[in-house]
Amino acid sequence: MENAVSYLFFAFAAMLLLYAGALFAGGNPNMIPRHWAAEIKNPKQYARAVALVIALVACSPALAGLVGLFAGPGIALIVLLVTMVLFIWLGVRLVRKWLD
Repeated sequence: MENAVSYLFFAFAAMLLLYAGALFAGGNPNMIPRHWAAEIKNPKQYARAVALVIALVACSPALAGLVGLFAGPGIALIVLLVTMVLFIWLGVRLVRKWLD
């Protein structure tokens, strides 16, 4: 039971990766909630860019789950928060370069 947090992080990362993979493969912006709120020039490229950000963000709970297995749930939460901010920042920078 001590590793339950890690298992939840792994499950959440897997679900995010499945969603990102389906979005990338389909390239359909209708799979994105509130897709109509963005100005989309190339819908397929936009959907793939959002899928890239989601895949990067999915790495955060995966890393936190891995750390949680060895260091405990407290350290895993700290890793989750720090890496989530880092991966969102990195994803936004990559998407800005990709869509421009």
